[in-house]
Amino acid sequence: MASTIPYFNNYAFKSANEFLPRLRFFLKQLQPMFTCKFAVEIRNKTWLDAKFVDVLREHEQIIEWTLKFETSVPPAGRV
Repeated sequence: MASTIPYFNNYAFKSANEFLPRLRFFLKQLQPMFTCKFAVEIRNKTWLDAKFVDVLREHEQIIEWTLKFETSVPPAGRV
């Protein structure tokens, strides 16, 4: 199942550090309701980093890579 998280401006979240606790809470709420994995896509390209990937790993979810931001996908070992 795919979940696209929209772009958030600085009024919604000043940084990924403010957003990631909400994402953790969201994923934790989903786990008991579904047996499938979620592919999570974010629209704030600067938030697409190791911290974001770590949150997904904590909850055994996967990342949905958006080619809108990049023309090349990073090597599998980096994400």
